[in-house]
Amino acid sequence: MPETDAVKYTITDGKALYIAWEAERRKDQNDIDTLLDGFRTAVEILKDTGEMLHDVPHVKAVAEIVLQVLQIFDENKENKEKCYKIIAKTA
Repeated sequence: MPETDAVKYTITDGKALYIAWEAERRKDQNDIDTLLDGFRTAVEILKDTGEMLHDVPHVKAVAEIVLQVLQIFDENKENKEKCYKIIAKTA
């Protein structure tokens, strides 16, 4: 009898738990991303305000530092997602 292209997939308990965990993690991450987006917007407004306030030079500097930290955080998050994809491909 000739072989067909049909493949039967089975999900083990471990994979099912991983899928459930990943779905929950992504939901939590979306909530965190929404909060960080709002915080980032507030800091950008603070930076613009610091540019207008010539008498208070530290406001702009602090805002720029916070924005740089947020940029590093975003880069780390991207690298973490890439690691998860590599792990999923090898698992």
